[in-house]
Amino acid sequence: MTRINLGAFFLPFFVAAVLAFTGLPLLAAPRAAAAQASKPASVRSNYQKLLTVADVESVTGLKGLKLVQRGSTAGAGGDLNFAKSDGSLLLMVEFGNADLFKQWKAQPGFYNSGVAGVGDEAFNGPKGGLAPYVLFFRRGTHSVGLSSFLDTDTMKPMLSQDQLRSIAKIILSRL
Repeated sequence: MTRINLGAFFLPFFVAAVLAFTGLPLLAAPRAAAAQASKPASVRSNYQKLLTVADVESVTGLKGLKLVQRGSTAGAGGDLNFAKSDGSLLLMVEFGNADLFKQWKAQPGFYNSGVAGVGDEAFNGPKGGLAPYVLFFRRGTHSVGLSSFLDTDTMKPMLSQDQLRSIAKIILSRL
């Protein structure tokens, strides 16, 4: 197994992917809960206005999706975490500012290729052996990371880059 140094900031995405594959208990739950607690409840509820369960169901064709709280289950490290009806995670969404986008882009192994037509700038990643399963984008001072979880049988992203772009466009229309 090749070890990729994705940097400390991408650790939540990397841990989520590893946990999705192995089912190991989330040892960093207190850290994730503390990170979520640092954002006021009003900010967290505003994120839900940018992307709803119905939006993700519409893009994916899946029904019975639900939002799960950060840290409530292994791998749920985003500001918004969407799970399938069986509880398995499907999509993690992280919101930040323009500086966060710059940090993501500068991290070794994050940048795979630029993505045209999404926000002011966008790229997918990570670079490496697996198909890209994350889409990072920025508009003005806002940045968003969309991370698809991987199917443990095929090791392919549950959501395609086209689906991630569709979700990005929904979020962008509401920023």
